[in-house]
Amino acid sequence: VPMNSDILLSFIVPVYNAENTLARCLDSILNQPIKNFEIIIVNDASTDNSQRIIDKYVQEYPAAIKAFSKENWGPGDSRNFGIRKASGTYLTFVDSDDFLEANYSDVVKKIIDEHNPDMVIIGYNRIYNRKQNILERVHKFSRWNIYDKPINISTHPEVICLTEGSVCLRIIKREFFLRNEQIYFSKGWMAEDQEASMKWFVHAEKIIVCRE
Repeated sequence: VPMNSDILLSFIVPVYNAENTLARCLDSILNQPIKNFEIIIVNDASTDNSQRIIDKYVQEYPAAIKAFSKENWGPGDSRNFGIRKASGTYLTFVDSDDFLEANYSDVVKKIIDEHNPDMVIIGYNRIYNRKQNILERVHKFSRWNIYDKPINISTHPEVICLTEGSVCLRIIKREFFLRNEQIYFSKGWMAEDQEASMKWFVHAEKIIVCRE
């Protein structure tokens, strides 16, 4: 697919037994103010009602959603599958139990328009259904001097330690994956996103860290 894609963002959503949260996730993407996006849903052999929910959304939004099913190989493999099916200029990874703030695409598009970065790192809020745990006290690096300006690991190596490794906090140019097979996810169920995130840091010459 040529890189002058009309699609700015490809949202890659791996799904495994997500019937309770999937509709909320998809609605939060579909309700974004920008419309030049696609959603790539990869059902990783769910055994609940996830596929029924996916079918309903594909029927309702056939232009925006592409859906695929595959054998169960874990989230990294599902994301690799989604990357190969995507056609957007940038890839963004949204897990099926996540949802986007209403202004997500405005914030991201502004960064892309201004900086044309290789990778954007965004902030997030943790939402608890049960008792809160230590992770909610993650320090917000509010005194950082690296927000909203181009950096990379040569100029600011500390960015690797000071941002969380989840790829749901990464928006990355798709062309990286066309050029380099090494930066795809490894197969596996544990910390596959931490590893991928590290590889992306090495290849991204222009990174923008967004406080929001």
